[in-house]
Amino acid sequence: MKDAIEKHVTAYNLRILAFIMMIINHAGTHIFSYGSFAYITQVFITRGAFIIFCYFAADGMVHTRNRIKYLGRILLTALISEAIYDLFFYGSVPYWGGQNVCFTLFIGGLAIYLNDLCKEKISNNTLCALLQLLITALSIHISSACFLDYGFVGPILIFEFYYLREHKLLMMICAALSFPALWGLQVCRFYVYRNNPNISFALFLANLKVELPGALVLPLLYCYSGKQGKKMSRWLTYGFYPMHLCILYLILKVVL
Repeated sequence: MKDAIEKHVTAYNLRILAFIMMIINHAGTHIFSYGSFAYITQVFITRGAFIIFCYFAADGMVHTRNRIKYLGRILLTALISEAIYDLFFYGSVPYWGGQNVCFTLFIGGLAIYLNDLCKEKISNNTLCALLQLLITALSIHISSACFLDYGFVGPILIFEFYYLREHKLLMMICAALSFPALWGLQVCRFYVYRNNPNISFALFLANLKVELPGALVLPLLYCYSGKQGKKMSRWLTYGFYPMHLCILYLILKVVL
């Protein structure tokens, strides 16, 4: 049974699943009224996309042959996507109050690269640990302060997937427990940055519940075989994000 499941849980299939979820979520954000049953339903079935992308950001840092080029591709995708992201979600370019999710993935991957570089180059364990702590804290702060999509939730989730990769069950348990709670905290922190006084425990719980369904993809990641499956071209892997936003924008904003 386990072998049969792993046969189908490949990198290709997980990415296709994440792409479909992302399309539904981004389209639903514009089509359905916030808080409506349709809106809540589409959120329920699409929240796992972000977790899948974070998982592959961490996995890529393990398996890529050139980390600099790998991070460069993510950053290039982020830069190319930002204009259409701003236009699609905020209606103006540039918009500095929100940056696309590829920047979040880049910051998480960059922090891992720098932390590993410290471990490799610095022999003093105390100094190494302090620098790693500083890098980690900066990545978390930058993600919130620069209003990256999902804020500090992204880097922390990427760290969990990377540093707990040898303990898969523990990794999934930590992700399941932390992801919804971190998002609740991130929303409250976002309110602080916006100088919004309406911060409450009820706000934290409400946003925690919104993200709970994302954990439903974790069993699939647990069963992930580590195999590529059908090969996906690099231009599709990195180009899908800006392309789908362009197409959705044309359909939802121009055609309809």
